[in-house]
Amino acid sequence: MHSFISKRLYFFYHITKLSLLEKEKAEMVTFHLYLFTIILI
Repeated sequence: MHSFISKRLYFFYHITKLSLLEKEKAEMVTFHLYLFTIILI
């Protein structure tokens, strides 16, 4: 039972970490697009 709970916690932690990384990546992409448009205009 204990191993099952720890596996669930690890899985949840992994998913959260991945989503945070994806969010950071998305913010970086939008930031770069913003800079690109400023340079172009």
